[in-house]
Amino acid sequence: MSRIFLWGAGRCGRCLGLALEHAGHDIVGSWNRTEETAQSFPNPTWPVHWGTRIPESLETADVVWITVVDQAIEQEAARIAQPHHILLHASGALPARVLRRTQTSPRSVASCHPLQSFTPVTLATDPIGQVQRSTFGIEGEPEAVELAQKLVSDMHANAFVVKDETDKQLYHAACCVASNAMVALTDLAVELFAASGVSREQGLRALAPLIQGTADNLSQATDPRDVLTGPVHRGDTAVIKEHLTAIQARCPELSTAYEQTVRDTLKLVPDSPAKHALESNDEHTH
Repeated sequence: MSRIFLWGAGRCGRCLGLALEHAGHDIVGSWNRTEETAQSFPNPTWPVHWGTRIPESLETADVVWITVVDQAIEQEAARIAQPHHILLHASGALPARVLRRTQTSPRSVASCHPLQSFTPVTLATDPIGQVQRSTFGIEGEPEAVELAQKLVSDMHANAFVVKDETDKQLYHAACCVASNAMVALTDLAVELFAASGVSREQGLRALAPLIQGTADNLSQATDPRDVLTGPVHRGDTAVIKEHLTAIQARCPELSTAYEQTVRDTLKLVPDSPAKHALESNDEHTH
């Protein structure tokens, strides 16, 4: 059992804390910058702290998991690190070495980043389950990496180790494509709905189960190609042409974005006859 302090207990930190506590670890405390944020945690089962004063219980921790925003990680690590601490941070973009830029060198450092978009604890119906369904990317020094792997295993989640900083940047780019770019793609779909007379809110509500179903299918697949459906997959050139004609007539500003989604989908099925729809459209455009 580890004695763990959560430094920056927002959505991520609180969910991790609940899962770690459920796994039998001792959460000796958590810290937030403001009292308002700290007190917004409903029914905490460990001591919560805030402000500029460093809590005494931080000294009793074996592990400090820093879950503040990326821009603050290095500064906060330099402020709180002790020689006996194993320091972890939860950033997907930053390397573990930012935790080494301290006057008091910690025992070992690693990044342990959950590939998850956490729901606020006040809204989540199953915060521990969110963690258990997550995969963590781990990078850093051997002792801290080993400890991070054990914590993830204890939480009944999955993990893999990223070898170096270049690999970590590629890994984080993949996470951004899967999460952030998906939101941008959803916005394109919502805009197409709006052009058809369906409100943005109605469109988003209608799309959510479709997106969730696709995500569920992907979670069971071994390759994204196995999940693909729709006109590009079927080679339905006529349907894509009709899409392009309607978009050009009603919302031409979305035409380029839609065509790019077709091109990206064609990379999964390069022999699909659907590519002729774009060729035909290019001829009409030029």
